[in-house]
Amino acid sequence: MTGRPPAPVLMSAREKKHTLDVLDTGSAVFAVFLRGRPISLRRNCGPEPNDRDYLRSSFCYYGLAARMVTKLNRLFDTDEFYVVRLEAEDAIPVEQRRD
Repeated sequence: MTGRPPAPVLMSAREKKHTLDVLDTGSAVFAVFLRGRPISLRRNCGPEPNDRDYLRSSFCYYGLAARMVTKLNRLFDTDEFYVVRLEAEDAIPVEQRRD
């Protein structure tokens, strides 16, 4: 089998019929940015306002973020989308967050 090795499980909890595992995937998150700002991606799937899908724009692995950047740059015929590495040291505890 090829690919990346499985991430170590840090915690595990049972939820009704499922088990939720917290995985250690490294010390950073990789986000897709456009013109100096993080983005969200929304796909409109139909005429109704609720016919929307939100796509991921932040990833635990650089390769996944880079693949999304390549797709977006090709789709919009630009080179303005890029990946930003967000370090764990920049984290803000939820209680102190200011939106």
